[in-house]
Amino acid sequence: MTYVVIVYMPIVSMKPVKQKKKMVGKALKKMVNGMIYVQSAKEIIMLTKMWKHFKTICKHKWYVFLECRKMGITWQGITHDLSKLRPCEFIPSAKYYTGTSSPVANERNAIGYSYAWRHHKGVNMHHWQWYIDPDGWDENGQVIINPAPMPDKYIKEMYCDMVGAAKAYGNGSAKDYYLKFQNEWVLHSETKEKFEKLLGV
Repeated sequence: MTYVVIVYMPIVSMKPVKQKKKMVGKALKKMVNGMIYVQSAKEIIMLTKMWKHFKTICKHKWYVFLECRKMGITWQGITHDLSKLRPCEFIPSAKYYTGTSSPVANERNAIGYSYAWRHHKGVNMHHWQWYIDPDGWDENGQVIINPAPMPDKYIKEMYCDMVGAAKAYGNGSAKDYYLKFQNEWVLHSETKEKFEKLLGV
């Protein structure tokens, strides 16, 4: 039996369709004018996860946008996390979407690393990982990391990102999250001072 599911999902770079089908795998059999033909319950489940993940992205972006407006960086609020809609991030995150835990964490648990996160942190300058500069090893065999300073506008966006995430996912406050994981963060001293000032630490 063949099912017909009509979906509107503005995934970036879905053209030409023939070149992008492989990235979706078996989920998309045919896509014409927004109509997707699927042939199994498994494919319907995948499409449902894609839709739910898309709504989660939009919810998070909305809260981040509101915070960015308050901080005077409205354009960054509009463009925030748009890379999540690229197939290289969207598809693996949808695959590991559960609605109760991070798709990135789920992907790491499944295969040991996250394709989506590797791309995301490399193209979004509001993540502190973008500014990490590994520089060899010390005498104890530990990697030497020299964090570069983060521009003020991205420090603000990082703050808005954390506040928006807390509101979207209901997992406590941005300040609580930072205090819990601050020892794992590698920030330039200037960045750390400015960011903690925003958090009220």
